[in-house]
Amino acid sequence: MYRPRKKPCAKIEAGDLEPVLGRARPSRDPMLNDRVRAGGFATIGCAIDFGEDAYARFQIELMDPIAAEAQFSGLRTAQEELTPVADVPDLGQAAYAYVDEQTGPHVVTFDGNLHLTVSFSTISGDAPAADDEIIAALTGLSGKMLRVLATSRNP
Repeated sequence: MYRPRKKPCAKIEAGDLEPVLGRARPSRDPMLNDRVRAGGFATIGCAIDFGEDAYARFQIELMDPIAAEAQFSGLRTAQEELTPVADVPDLGQAAYAYVDEQTGPHVVTFDGNLHLTVSFSTISGDAPAADDEIIAALTGLSGKMLRVLATSRNP
């Protein structure tokens, strides 16, 4: 079971992704960093800035495991009607990736009680790398976030 953590993005070492995404640093934008808890549900948003105008956004949702799987499956089905999706192996219980024409590349996974979406956007619209390279980087970031949420000692 995953639990909510304070400032989860600040715990991710993203330097290995700098050759693809640009210089990494925790985002200070309050619109990209939020936290809500209600009953058995928690949602945490955070971001890591890359370069001068890009960021990876994490939408972390913790809920009942059955709800996490249902949300994952429902959102994947809906996304498949809009754009092609591809399975991402070896990430959580299941994961997929897609590129939205307006919002850029995304990687979505669920694992137990966790539903995680990681997206990459630029303010200018100019991506620093090809979509497949960015998706590979987002997959790496997703794996790092799974480890942070599972092992962090700072609730």
